[in-house]
Amino acid sequence: MRLTVLSFFLALVLTISAQIPKYTKAEQKLIANLKAMRAVNLDSSILLSKQLKLSGLTQNKIYLVGLSHRLLADAFGNFDKIDSAIFHFEMAEQILSTAKDTLGLADCCNNYSGVLKDYGNSNKAIEKGYKALNLYESLFKTYPNDSLYYFLKAYALNQIAIIFMSNEQEKKAIPLLKLSSKIHLLGKNETNAYRNYLNLASTYEALDDLDSAVYYYQQAIPFFESTEDIEALIIAYNNIGSLYDKKNQAALSYGYYTKALVLAEKYDDKRQIVQSLTNLSNIDFKMRAFDPCVLKLERAARIAEAILAQDFLKIIYNKLKNTYAFKNDIVRFSLYDDKSDSLSAVLYEQQSAKALIEAEKKFETEKKDLLIKQQKSDIELSIAKNRQKNYLLYGGAFVLSLVSLLGFLAFRNYLKIRKANRIIKVQNLKLEQSNIEINEKKNELELKNREIMQSILYSKYLQTAILPKKESMERISKVNFVKYQPKDIVSGDYYWTHNTANGLCIWATMDCTGHGVPGAMMSMLGISLLNEIVIEKHIYKPNEILNRMRERIIFSLNQNSNLELKDGMDGSICVWDKRTNKLTYASANSAIWIYRNKEFIELNYNKMPIGKHLVMDPFDNFEFDLQLGDWITTMSDGLVDQFGGPENKKLKYKRVREFLSEKLDVSRHDEISHSLQAFYDDWKGLNEQTDDVIVLGIKVT
Repeated sequence: MRLTVLSFFLALVLTISAQIPKYTKAEQKLIANLKAMRAVNLDSSILLSKQLKLSGLTQNKIYLVGLSHRLLADAFGNFDKIDSAIFHFEMAEQILSTAKDTLGLADCCNNYSGVLKDYGNSNKAIEKGYKALNLYESLFKTYPNDSLYYFLKAYALNQIAIIFMSNEQEKKAIPLLKLSSKIHLLGKNETNAYRNYLNLASTYEALDDLDSAVYYYQQAIPFFESTEDIEALIIAYNNIGSLYDKKNQAALSYGYYTKALVLAEKYDDKRQIVQSLTNLSNIDFKMRAFDPCVLKLERAARIAEAILAQDFLKIIYNKLKNTYAFKNDIVRFSLYDDKSDSLSAVLYEQQSAKALIEAEKKFETEKKDLLIKQQKSDIELSIAKNRQKNYLLYGGAFVLSLVSLLGFLAFRNYLKIRKANRIIKVQNLKLEQSNIEINEKKNELELKNREIMQSILYSKYLQTAILPKKESMERISKVNFVKYQPKDIVSGDYYWTHNTANGLCIWATMDCTGHGVPGAMMSMLGISLLNEIVIEKHIYKPNEILNRMRERIIFSLNQNSNLELKDGMDGSICVWDKRTNKLTYASANSAIWIYRNKEFIELNYNKMPIGKHLVMDPFDNFEFDLQLGDWITTMSDGLVDQFGGPENKKLKYKRVREFLSEKLDVSRHDEISHSLQAFYDDWKGLNEQTDDVIVLGIKVT
């Protein structure tokens, strides 16, 4: 009899655990409505998602809760609310993984990777993309006769390839695109296969393999012509025209550009009309047919102005300016030169605003990450309780079977269990009260620490947003390196650049008093003063810049009335006149080094800071004649003052110069900062970082 009861219990457990989740008709209708709404109405999507989630919680269907979060994440992504999309994708992934819903989890990871790509987090996007791919492959191996999973694998491959392409990793994208195309062709899904060919052609073009790029365009174009896929055709015509232009085959290039223009005009695609006219003007310019070139560009400018296509206008204004220069039309050259400068100023302001917005978004994301972790803990607790309920259900079935056979024993055991539960309940109440008191204190401390850390992180994002970008450094010299490392999240060291219209390249390397938050506040003051003095007031003499900075710092910090305040900064201002190859500079307690012919030349500097000091003479202006191949190196004292090495001493300038002399002649410039980081880390060892670090190198080319 015992064997029979145990067999019945095992059969019950196996039957329940082997069930595959299915949707009721009401759930199917709710899911269909949510899928339809996620692309057109965000408010409706939120409402439907709540209904689906409630249905899942009520029926203990965890996979429904996960699906509600995933579809809501899709909706937020469609309406460019990226932070909310990421939050719900994280929730969905956690829940679907726990629910063992493989297809739902794969779809979640695939869609999540696309949002992460748009957000700029390429590494995590690739990670999620490969997770989706592996899940689709496992489903196809389990259900080899279901072609759905085969096509889903192709879409996942394509998604990962696009992420690699956007991250300039074209070589990694090529095999993925080829495999995706092969799957689509085998499944008779030719439209997606040939659209992949367009991606392959673009990828080969980025790798300068023009013949391979032309091959894939020539494979795709006849198909799109036969299916009258206008969007794909215009893109293909313009792109293959660009390829033939690079191959110096002007006739073929002009022919394809013209085809693209005819189609764009027929379907009134204004952006593509502008693109095609601009492309055709390039051929005219190369053939020195300036009049037709101007006609096309001025028509393109009118259309671009009407549709506010500022990205096109910047290119068109510059091309018109150059063309009128060749035509010796000074009036129109000046007109488009002014338009170009005005548009550049507008675009610069937009980019600065965008940088600050992105910084704020990242800050908000970090706050939501904390919330996600808390939500995950709540979900894990809920899941654990649901499992406990299931175990009780199975146990109840087992006990019920035993009760039918052993009523007396079961009843006695029930009484014992009830008595034990009462004792446990009393003990749990006492423990719960103690835990509440402990958690209240813990939560208070965590909240205070979190608020402080969030404020500092936000300050870091703001400070990073206003530092010069890679493009700003490359406008001074294409060959440069920057080593920038704050000691405590935010930095008192900073660097700053500006290029004038008459060929002056200006940069500053500064080390403020203190580090961390006080140093960062001083650095923001310094950057603000440089913008005011140099950019707004057009003062380009280095010593005059430092003199004015000192005056404003003393005034801003009220140092005249409070002689105890000695805050300020050390640093240097360099002005490189590329027309004469002459370096004009001024320096406050900061050495400037010229690396030439495997030796370092130390330039003169004033031994006083920018701020209140016992000696406050005017700063001197120095000059130095540069030669091709010279490296101009400036730095704060954070690197040389770092303790470490075998005897735990300061690094000092001599060791830094010896290291750089080994790298500047032989290393690629984009590797120097990495090498310097490794050198610094090796010297520092397990020691704490002493101070903020900045090292900046500019090569005369």
